[in-house]
Amino acid sequence: TMPIMAPLADLLGLPRESAVLAFQTGAPIMDLLSPTSGALLAMLVAARLPLTRWLRFAVPGAALVIAVGVCGLVVAAGLGTSGR
Repeated sequence: TMPIMAPLADLLGLPRESAVLAFQTGAPIMDLLSPTSGALLAMLVAARLPLTRWLRFAVPGAALVIAVGVCGLVVAAGLGTSGR
């Protein structure tokens, strides 16, 4: 993913550090919510917990983390320079 995001950040005029921050913010959140994550499904099966119940628990917390992450990305993009 990063070989795509670094040139995309350059194309948009954003610092590459902001692209890395966006990736590091978004990837773990999606790992907690994605039903195609093998580790998540294995843990849910071991705990005998339905995916819908897990999502009702995890989505509000993930939404909060997403909101904080977006604020951090806006600040990082506003403060950062490309260094060139």
